[in-house]
Amino acid sequence: AAIREAEVALSLEAQLTWPREIIGQALLLLGRADECVEQDLGSHPAIWAICLREVGRVEEAEAVIQSTAAAVTEGGGAEVSNLALLRDLTAYAAWTGQTAQAAQWLEAVFRVSPFGLDYRVLASGIFDRVLEDQTFRSKLEGLQQQAWDRVFRASLTETPGTTG
Repeated sequence: AAIREAEVALSLEAQLTWPREIIGQALLLLGRADECVEQDLGSHPAIWAICLREVGRVEEAEAVIQSTAAAVTEGGGAEVSNLALLRDLTAYAAWTGQTAQAAQWLEAVFRVSPFGLDYRVLASGIFDRVLEDQTFRSKLEGLQQQAWDRVFRASLTETPGTTG
């Protein structure tokens, strides 16, 4: 269903990038990494790298990840565009069971956006390996709480007509 709906979205607006990510993730989670590798995931290289890894192209996957990480950490774009890359780097680390690396990327995600990672992606299966780790779960919960405190609670305490 996810693939079908993402394809509908692309038929309506071919320039969208999120449906491409959904297709890649869905193919991966369906065990169809060979099809995922063939997808145009240009704006989501880390998702493509997961699929490369799953078809045995580990060195190529690692090269993609290193290049993506370098682009993000060396200021390769605006924070907003880096958000998708940071989320994908977190997903790659999670998929490969690199708990400490996933936690580091997760912190970077929350520095850019108080919304962090979409709960649907967290629940999709991509993060299963790290969600079983109590340290990662604690980090995620702590970052979510900090974001809530920083953004949402502050907005609840503001008086209408004031800024602050």
